[in-house]
Amino acid sequence: MTEEKIENKKTEEIKKIVEAPMEKAEIKENKKKDDENKEKAETKKDDSKDKKKQKAPKKEEASVKVEGARISAKKSVDVCRFIKGKKITIAIKELEEVVKGRKPIPYRGEYAHQHGKGISGGGFPKNVALVFLKLLKSLQANASQHGMEDTYVHFAKADRASRPFKGFGKFKAKRASITIKSKEEKNDGAKKK
Repeated sequence: MTEEKIENKKTEEIKKIVEAPMEKAEIKENKKKDDENKEKAETKKDDSKDKKKQKAPKKEEASVKVEGARISAKKSVDVCRFIKGKKITIAIKELEEVVKGRKPIPYRGEYAHQHGKGISGGGFPKNVALVFLKLLKSLQANASQHGMEDTYVHFAKADRASRPFKGFGKFKAKRASITIKSKEEKNDGAKKK
């Protein structure tokens, strides 16, 4: 016999076994089990609905953190100072302008002057701004997830992270750790930037 005939016989035998009539007692037991499973499923659905109805307590603060970002810690400190106290949406727009090269970020220390820009020293740290844009968008999503509206950046901090060697041990790479926190703006007359 060929392999096809053997397989056809096996499938026919399986069909006969499946289609064979069950005894009345077996049918009743199967119905009872099905009913019990349906009841359990319904109670689970009800429990999940109750959990969804109970809202989690509203948080007052949302935060985002990154360790060891491949950017300059010195410029990250200046960007933190630049975005602190601003609404998240405004900070995102201004950092997009920095990436495009339209708005400089004021620096502290020995930097070139920005002629006609109204600041003494500054620059356009595009790589740093791109990392901060990702963090601020994540922070905005985090805040909206917790039910916070009209949030502003109330805490922004950048530190040096652990710096690995590069260039066959000649130099240390740039690394920064950044923490940004936001709070909901209160409407008691005080306005933020």
